[in-house]
Amino acid sequence: MCYRLHLSDITAESEERILTEPAGFANKADEMDNMMVEKFGCEFSAYTKHED
Repeated sequence: MCYRLHLSDITAESEERILTEPAGFANKADEMDNMMVEKFGCEFSAYTKHED
């Protein structure tokens, strides 16, 4: 997964959205890697966040 933000999208009006969307993206990425492991039997990446 990749999150890109174009410089022309950075404006005073978009500040709140820009601050909140990356956090939501990280949460969705976490959900997606769990789904790939559970539903398709994939292995977690060595770089995956693990819950201890």
